Amino acid sequence: MPAAIQPARIVFDAEGLPSAPDYADRYHGEAGAIAQARGVFLRGLGLLPGPDEGPPAWAGRSRHVLLETGFGLGQNFLACWAAWRADPQRPQRLVYLGLERHPPLPADLARALAGAGHAADQVEALLRAWPPASAGWHRIDLDGGQVLLQLGFGEAEALARELLATVDGLLLDGFAPSRNPEAWSPGLLRALARRCRPGARAASWTFARAVRDALSEAGFEVARRPGFASKRDRLEAVYRPVHVPPRPPGLPQGAADGIEPIRPAARSARAPAAAAAPPEAPGPAGQPPAGRPAAPPALAVLASAPAAGRLSSDRRALIVGAGLAGCAAAWALARAGWACTVVDAAAQPAAGASGNPAGLVHATFSPDDGLHARAHRAAALRMAQVAAPWLAAGRVRGALDGFLRLEPRLDGASAAAQCARAGLPATVLDWLDGPQAAARCGLPLATPGEPPPGAWCYPQGGWLAPAEVCAAFLADAAPGAVQFVGSQRVARFAPVGDEGAGWRLLDPQGGEIGRAPVLVLAAAGALPGLLRTSLGEAAAAALGPLGQVRGQLSAWPLPPGLPVPRCALSGAGYAMPPIEGWLWTGATSQHDDPEPALRRADHAHNRARLAGLLGCEPEALGPLEAARGRVGWRATTPDRLPWVGALPRAGAGSGPVPRSPAHWPRWTGPGTGVYLLGGLGSRGLTWSALAGELLASWVAGEPAPVEQTLVEALDPARRLLRPAR
Repeated sequence: MPAAIQPARIVFDAEGLPSAPDYADRYHGEAGAIAQARGVFLRGLGLLPGPDEGPPAWAGRSRHVLLETGFGLGQNFLACWAAWRADPQRPQRLVYLGLERHPPLPADLARALAGAGHAADQVEALLRAWPPASAGWHRIDLDGGQVLLQLGFGEAEALARELLATVDGLLLDGFAPSRNPEAWSPGLLRALARRCRPGARAASWTFARAVRDALSEAGFEVARRPGFASKRDRLEAVYRPVHVPPRPPGLPQGAADGIEPIRPAARSARAPAAAAAPPEAPGPAGQPPAGRPAAPPALAVLASAPAAGRLSSDRRALIVGAGLAGCAAAWALARAGWACTVVDAAAQPAAGASGNPAGLVHATFSPDDGLHARAHRAAALRMAQVAAPWLAAGRVRGALDGFLRLEPRLDGASAAAQCARAGLPATVLDWLDGPQAAARCGLPLATPGEPPPGAWCYPQGGWLAPAEVCAAFLADAAPGAVQFVGSQRVARFAPVGDEGAGWRLLDPQGGEIGRAPVLVLAAAGALPGLLRTSLGEAAAAALGPLGQVRGQLSAWPLPPGLPVPRCALSGAGYAMPPIEGWLWTGATSQHDDPEPALRRADHAHNRARLAGLLGCEPEALGPLEAARGRVGWRATTPDRLPWVGALPRAGAGSGPVPRSPAHWPRWTGPGTGVYLLGGLGSRGLTWSALAGELLASWVAGEPAPVEQTLVEALDPARRLLRPAR
């Protein structure tokens, strides 16, 4: 279980300058935070070069990744962001990773940054999106997604060891090494070095012997520079490792070469032999095989004319499926500079389960705060961040102002003990007793004479309209970067000539739909069939079963005289605030049930559960004939976690099974590969944004949005490793 996050204790002096009494140190030097950031870090990292020093280090790059070891009040980040804005040679995307053991409270952060000299809109944007003080990584999108701030709250070395990222520059900051040795430990600096690309730079205001010795041992060439303000010396360094081992096949592209897997395989272990792809005779270069139709014109245009010159011709992806998974994948890849074509059998996106009128967004909780709880919490908090501007602008219907999970078997004392053990802030998880829960949702929650049950409250949970979320994902991608091709059924996929040349989609008649270096399968329940027809039975069997769960939603007109929910809640069934005069509830769960027609019995089941939440008799909601409904199917994995990552090869070789997903062979190669995003089950809205960004880490080299333990938990290869574990 991650340690609870204790917010920073900040004291302001008579001049309003902040200090940390627990570390007996100030947050920045006497010359001022902006001056120190520019003179030490931007200068030391080559981002503000002198007149004779050539272009800035990030010039001409599509992405530049910086990592700060002590984020503190965000002064260095704000200075880097301002420099990025002002530089005409800036990279297309700035990614800033910040580690912080004791994040400031929002009020303290606002006071510290007021009048500090930063651009008002930057400070306002940071304060508005400041995440809750819960352990793990939190993402903030700024400047339309061109600037990504990813904050890691927790112990610095633990965060660094599980970080999957390729870093271009290190800002070594924090309170003085003698007062805060954790932020300067050799273990932390070694872990950071493994995440740096060769040639990455590091800078710090200190020149302490312990720091420069640890950097030298980690592979950095350290140089002494004139100190800033009253300090005699400061440090600059360049990463020059003697040896960089290759990246294992089962790590995202966002991971630096040479990163050590959490569970490395034994030296004698041999990976299973790769299964051969079915042979496919290619046509002439750039053309489909003889006798097959060419790609649709819209697709051909995309392949030949990347958007606005910002998208490389070899950074193209075909995405099969236009539900929440496929649209989120296109959104995340487009932000990383990729051109995406989303192909679906339906005429419009979100035609399947993602077309439901509404769905829930919320985390889950377990007393031990285990892997599932941490994964769902990360997903829910990220979705709340992403959806906030859509809700504010009225682009997506819904509300993320609180979700209640009724717990009739849990009393207040037990809930308080579980909350204390988990160490989560009330902005992430809170307990409401019966009367508080009833008042919050506006429902009696119990029959007359019985006390209402208590509830877990997820303050950033709620409900959204999934089809509108899909539309927002596609609209928020880089202009011209995403193309939707509807009414196009994909029968199978095949390599383009030699496997490393890319992949192409084929229709039921064998005609080519399109081709690209990267293929993303986000087709929900159609995934096993596509794998079976394209790569053989073993490829589908390697992932394990993908369940198909039929769900029927029901809705009734607002009943006169009855209370209606003020927020989304669940217990036996769920309910949401009225949507255009209708109360929606559900959904049923019937495994392996292909019936598409609405069922009277399912309406009766849903009505009874809704009546239980509203505290009335079922008949008070109206007759069954008055109900509306919708049927959809949810694709579920056996462990109820999505598949996100490179497709594993089934293999038929002998030898020990790798103990880490990092060493499992994949259907990928340099710049090409087949990837999965599926199995979101009933939590597609909750998972979509985070899963899309994790996919972008696998494909496009974006830093992973979660720690490596969770990356492995979502890896499609996880089932293949369980016998070995």
